[in-house]
Amino acid sequence: MSRISFFLILLLLVLGVTSSFRPPPIAPYPPTNGLLHRYDAEPVRRLPLGDDDAREAPAALPFFEVRQISRLRPKVKRWFNGRCGDRRLLRVDRYRHRSQVALFDGQGRRLTDFCFTELRTVGPNCLIYSTIASTLAAQHDYYPAVRGAGLPRDWELEVDQELRRYGLLDRAGRPRTEPRYTRLLQVGSNAVWAAVVERDTLMYGLLDTLGRVVLPFTAGPLSLPDTAGLVRRRSAAPLPDQDYNMSDENEHTRYPATTTTSYYRLDGQPAFAGRFAQAEAFWNGQALVQQLTGEWGIIDERGRWVVTPEEVNRRKALPTSSPAQRARERAADPLRLF
Repeated sequence: MSRISFFLILLLLVLGVTSSFRPPPIAPYPPTNGLLHRYDAEPVRRLPLGDDDAREAPAALPFFEVRQISRLRPKVKRWFNGRCGDRRLLRVDRYRHRSQVALFDGQGRRLTDFCFTELRTVGPNCLIYSTIASTLAAQHDYYPAVRGAGLPRDWELEVDQELRRYGLLDRAGRPRTEPRYTRLLQVGSNAVWAAVVERDTLMYGLLDTLGRVVLPFTAGPLSLPDTAGLVRRRSAAPLPDQDYNMSDENEHTRYPATTTTSYYRLDGQPAFAGRFAQAEAFWNGQALVQQLTGEWGIIDERGRWVVTPEEVNRRKALPTSSPAQRARERAADPLRLF
């Protein structure tokens, strides 16, 4: 066989392999390596606000966030700082696309470009995605708005970390919203808690899984749902430039004197008529509230009095909260705004 014939046969074999190659399925044991591509895949999960360690089990839908490892240089040496002040030089994977992830389904089909920093599930047909804000103008608008919003725990909105913007995708990888939100969190089967910076102001509202606004965005803080599935909204923003002592569990965010609080359902409708000077999260169907006149009482999930302010005055004492109730109150208000 001549040398030319040998090279022709070899070329035909290579072309046949590359044309017929398809990335193998990723599920259910990521990561999966292919002939021409090598992937590092993780199941798409949910990440609750304010608790980086509370990662839930993988979603029922077979979605994966996937990074592509460089074929030409799959490993690179990098220095890492240890907990005891030591430094170690370790070999780690070297990713393409600036380490950004793409959305893959369980059959190994890529649904999006490698353009996201994070993917999370929101119900059966919707996902949250995040990207890095690329313009300095966006950063200049974002930082003063969040730091001036009176948040005791502004790091929950990633002020000191990567400047991310969040949006919604459908299950086919098509965007339902632009990446404009400061934070998105699933709070119901068809409800998403959202924070966004608009006109140099941090604002809060609720979206549905189609990306439509169901509770309009205002500067008044919005809590997460309590055990009754209700959220609380303040009528005004916190006073700016407050000094907080995070070791003091009794310290509260300060608001203008005329600020009121109302309860809303996750569809954006008022849970019942009534505004309060202070309102706590529901626990076992009851919530402690303070009237605009300063008197305290207890209401049920329909806004009816269970213990009237007159009864509280006769007892000369407010009901005490159990540790479980206080823990649930903190879970419904991770930003410490209520």
